Amino acid sequence: MTSENLLRELLSRYGDLPGQKALDAIERAIARALENAFKIPFAVRLNSKLGIWMIPPNGAIEEFTERKLNKRLRRNIIFEIENELRVAQVLREYDNLQSLQGKVVPGVIRRISADGNVLVEMELTDLFERYILMGVCPLRFQPPHERKSYFLGETRMWYVTSVSPVAGHNHARVLVQLSRATMQLPAILLSTHSGIDKIKCIRRIPGGESHVVTHQRIPREAITAVIKELKENVRVQVLS
Repeated sequence: MTSENLLRELLSRYGDLPGQKALDAIERAIARALENAFKIPFAVRLNSKLGIWMIPPNGAIEEFTERKLNKRLRRNIIFEIENELRVAQVLREYDNLQSLQGKVVPGVIRRISADGNVLVEMELTDLFERYILMGVCPLRFQPPHERKSYFLGETRMWYVTSVSPVAGHNHARVLVQLSRATMQLPAILLSTHSGIDKIKCIRRIPGGESHVVTHQRIPREAITAVIKELKENVRVQVLS
């Protein structure tokens, strides 16, 4: 194993990670794999080349050379590096995407599972970065009147209920949970279409009627657009 090979792996698979974060992840992964194999602490440093040192509890620090790595241990190290880089990438994406929670985003329906969950693809742009995200709208967050009306390739507006990192033994991803049944959805859609802030939904029966209040008159075309999107009546009360 050479530092050149590690960096090549980094650039080809995880090129969007900041350099130092990626190097830190690689160092942690190598140290963990070696500590699991030899049951003693290791120090790892990756700059222009890879340096590894054994740190015995009751002995002098000793440099660890590549010649001591057998094929099985090399495979374990690569496995740990892949896992660590995946987790680092997911945590970076999570940091960038936390602001999505509580917002409404457009998304294309890509799959409907046997248990009714809807898999949605969302394309988002943040400054100079472009993200293709997959979100899930569970059956319980779908209005009853919509549950059998979704079709593949259809674009709808989705409320982001949560964004969370999920890591398993050999996988990591950002989980984006969506809803079409939340009470906040009509008010946010009205604000989006009208440009008016401080619209609040105080009561909603998904597929039936939403009751929203505002201090400013909302244009009729904005209300009509939301009615068309949600397939429910939207009653607007202007507070004096």
